[in-house]
Amino acid sequence: MPKAFPMVMFLTLALPAFAAGDDGVAYAGGTVSQIKAGAAGSLDLSSGAALRFSSSSGDLDIPYSAIDSWQHTNEPAVHLGVLPAIAVGAVAARKRNQYLRITYTDSDHVTQVAVFQVPKRMLRYIVPALESRAPNAHWLVDRTNR
Repeated sequence: MPKAFPMVMFLTLALPAFAAGDDGVAYAGGTVSQIKAGAAGSLDLSSGAALRFSSSSGDLDIPYSAIDSWQHTNEPAVHLGVLPAIAVGAVAARKRNQYLRITYTDSDHVTQVAVFQVPKRMLRYIVPALESRAPNAHWLVDRTNR
């Protein structure tokens, strides 16, 4: 058995950990009817005029100038009772899902809400983009889930 065999086995078993499983964005829900809740896709911030969510069920363009408010929240991935939460919290940190809620006015002058589940590391790019490109939007601070 060659000496490189354990390293090859380790890399083979560790490969799923580096897969792009949690890199995607999901449309969690909202008032937009053209996209199904739970649709997986991606956010495109490259345009200076609009934030674009692309998925297999459709595309959604949100002009930065139409954004009224946005809010970032983080919620526990699994809701536990008091005692299980204390037991799990003593052993390991609980996983939390990151949500981005955007309220905007569409081309028909109707207020729409879009809620996206985003990876935590993606917030480093989304938050500054919203702050700089939608300066008239209100940033709603979530003080309940810290």
